[in-house]
Amino acid sequence: MKLHFKQNSAAIILRSFLAMLIVITVLSSVMTVLATGHQLLVNTSINSTNIVHSLKKRDIDSDDDWENWRVNSTLNTSTSYVRVHNDRDDAAVKYYYSPGAKRLLAGHLHKIPVFAHLYYEPGFGFLYHTTGDAYKIHYQLWTNMNSQFKLLGRIVLVALLVLLATLIISPFYIRFLTNRLTAPLANLTRSAENATKTTSREKLQLPVPDKPTETTQLALSFNSLLSRQHDQAEKEKLFILNAAHELRTPIATIRSHAQLIKRRAKAHPEVIAQSVKYIDDESHQMETLVEELLALTRADRATFDFEQYDLSASLAALAKKYCAVIPTTSGD
Repeated sequence: MKLHFKQNSAAIILRSFLAMLIVITVLSSVMTVLATGHQLLVNTSINSTNIVHSLKKRDIDSDDDWENWRVNSTLNTSTSYVRVHNDRDDAAVKYYYSPGAKRLLAGHLHKIPVFAHLYYEPGFGFLYHTTGDAYKIHYQLWTNMNSQFKLLGRIVLVALLVLLATLIISPFYIRFLTNRLTAPLANLTRSAENATKTTSREKLQLPVPDKPTETTQLALSFNSLLSRQHDQAEKEKLFILNAAHELRTPIATIRSHAQLIKRRAKAHPEVIAQSVKYIDDESHQMETLVEELLALTRADRATFDFEQYDLSASLAALAKKYCAVIPTTSGD
């Protein structure tokens, strides 16, 4: 079943930021656990190496040496286990064990993969193994790391709690943030939708939000476009009014001459030719005006071919045309 998610800006930002926060939180938690675990292993390795060095300096090859070392050593026998193997030929005792070491070695130590010195034994937990040799005496030390792993467990628990808190809190904060960012755009969209439904002929203007800057600029651009559209509509309306006025005059002239022919053609046949001439002239004028209107409608995609124009001839033709209808006054 295919899931359908909201594709508005708020939903996209919410999903993107939430995914990013989860990835960052998980990666930071894993890195923290790894870094802490590595440092705990390093510290345990250093402490174990120092204990083995102290054993090697004692040169434990008798019961007295072993007892002296145990008395003077600060070794915590509840978390560390030592076995000394005296491999010398004259050794009276071959093995020395600290408390619990025999019981530990009687079991089956399980080596942890990847980690060279780390073992696990049921009943003892995780153990760090260190060895040393000096003068045919072999020293083995197992250091219990349960406290270190408990610390790692607490760190993992804290990381999980942080991740859980992130998953609970971040959606509310991100939703609040996205609402602040997208609310002006949503208001602008609603205003534009309402503007498309209005029948008013007044100039439409969208509200301009103060922030964010991108939405402010978008609203200003929309208002500029609406202003240009309104101005263009006003110009077109004025143009239509002027065109209607220009067409009204020749139409009235044609109708008047047509009515003149109806009334007086029988009694005065000579008016027919004169009226037909006026009707023809006015129809040509209407045709010219219509052609000019059509040319204006194609002006935005028209290409102009410039050629020479005889203005004197046009002025002479206009003077000849209107000379008969313009009254002249004679001087006294």
